[in-house]
This record gives sequence, structure tokens and C-alpha cells, in this order.
Amino acid sequence: MNAGKNWITCPHCDVSYPPGDRTGHCHGCKSNFYGEAAWNAHRRGPHGPERHCIDPATDQKHKWRLDDQSRWRLGEPLSESDKKRIFGGRPDVQSFEEYLDKAQKSAESKRTRDALRDLKPGFTF
Repeated sequence: MNAGKNWITCPHCDVSYPPGDRTGHCHGCKSNFYGEAAWNAHRRGPHGPERHCIDPATDQKHKWRLDDQSRWRLGEPLSESDKKRIFGGRPDVQSFEEYLDKAQKSAESKRTRDALRDLKPGFTF
């Protein structure tokens, strides 16, 4: 896998993965996942020593796809018409999770700007 700028390297298995709160890495199977649902879906069996990883490429229970950052995602890619209908045509959004993530970051950015505007003049950081 080609590591991108600022990627994280797992200290257990030496595999790199993109940063972000929606990316999960499993050093057991050395795979990367986008979203908690994908992470959980790749684990099978009762919690404990019998719990194990499944290979998304051969899993018959779920539909999987690899994204452009080598992360396994659940489901089929969205069509361009679906993206336009659901996300207002944002080409940078591939899933509802990603849409919510970007919306939250946008809201946090606005709150931060508003809070900084309220600081007394001359304050530096």
C-alpha cells in the first residue's frame, strides 16, 4: 500500500493507514476500514479467544469495496446521481458517514471562528 502524507504506521504490524477518526486499522489481519460498521463487520465469532477476522475480499455476508486510500468500506459505491441527490452534488463525499463527518467539521470550524471573534482584542496564541 502506498502511504500518503501524514499517514500513521501501526507499531504492531508496520502497515500504514490514513489518519482520521473514521479509519480503523486491524493489526490482526493488517487491513484498514472506513467506519465503525465496517470494522465490526470484519470480526466474527463470540467475544473472546474465538473471535477472528474475516477477509472482506471473500466475505459472503456483506458487500465490500476498497476506497482510494486502501480502506475497506461496506456497500456499493454511490452513483453520481445518488451523490447529487443525497449530498447536494459534493464530489468529495462517498458515504453518509463521510457527509456527517464533513458537516460536523464544518460546524466545529464555525463555532471555533465564533469563539475566536469573541476573544478580547490583542489576544494571540
